[in-house]
Amino acid sequence: MPRKPPADATDVAEMIRFGQLTAAEAMQSSLAAAARRSGLGAIAHLDEEMGMAAARAADDERLAAPRRFSARPFGGVPTLAKDLGGPFAGLPVTGGSRLFQRRGGKADSELAARFRAAGFCMFGLTTSPEFGLSLASEPAIGPICRNPNDPTRTAGGSSGGAAAAVAAGIVAIAHATDAGGSIRVPAACCGLVGLKPSRGAMPAGPSFGNHLGGIASELVVTRSARDTARALESLSGNARGPFPDVGMHAHRHRPLRIGLLADTGARWPTGADRLEAVEAVAITLEKEGHRIVRLDWSDIETTVEASARAFSDIVAVNLARFVEDLNLDIGMAEPMTQAVAAYGGPCPRPRSGHR
Repeated sequence: MPRKPPADATDVAEMIRFGQLTAAEAMQSSLAAAARRSGLGAIAHLDEEMGMAAARAADDERLAAPRRFSARPFGGVPTLAKDLGGPFAGLPVTGGSRLFQRRGGKADSELAARFRAAGFCMFGLTTSPEFGLSLASEPAIGPICRNPNDPTRTAGGSSGGAAAAVAAGIVAIAHATDAGGSIRVPAACCGLVGLKPSRGAMPAGPSFGNHLGGIASELVVTRSARDTARALESLSGNARGPFPDVGMHAHRHRPLRIGLLADTGARWPTGADRLEAVEAVAITLEKEGHRIVRLDWSDIETTVEASARAFSDIVAVNLARFVEDLNLDIGMAEPMTQAVAAYGGPCPRPRSGHR
């Protein structure tokens, strides 16, 4: 029987590095968990052969070139890519849409190449709503993604499949993307760590360098803050896009100035239990020497509303242009996608047979 995976991806990597676990055993454990938890709908596409080949290659490298392998922060760690975002070679991304077929697989994006260089072993794609437009990962083409902590609830979106796979123990870390909450929302729904990297921090090329006007970025969802920090450090920088590199590591060992918003206004109220949790975190951070700056909703309300309008416009215009450039049959898309594309501008009329 495959061994049960350790607590987080850092644990998995260390056990593989020191020979307490092989990458093949870790992959077998993930594949077994994927089969056992298939009813959650977290995985939209699984490639067992790809996963085992990557794991065996990692084990071979650990024996043949131990120093090179040890330099990989996540050497031999199984993971999944999201069915939306920069492409991973061999994984047929569809964006959760019936407008594309699951066949082939483009060459690696810059971020995908960094995932592999970090030692990750890919074996599938996680469920995303169509083009990431919903905060519930329930594409019409399926599968419907459920929350592993309570299957009657959503795992969030659009990286809901990634969060469900991590929370369910299928993998310890998974690729995720975020423009308007698509990492942070599912992380919150599933009790995980989710960070949207700063603009210009993560590679997004080639041909992906200013995606959605720069509001979209990619990273991971994890079980631990140290996994997120390690992933950010190993994958970020030299983004090769239109933005300057973000100097994230300059203040690593210094006290931070951290904003605290404890009131989110009448339109977006925050429950008392969540506010209590946020306040508790603030107290902990203050005890560790960081400075907490309290923000008033009245100071940022106008900016929030303007940002929401800009976000909607950017997403809609980009989707409309995408549909037009590829001459896609918008009539085959889900109703929400059709509405967003129509709002964003002229699109090709539905072809006959689709309404």
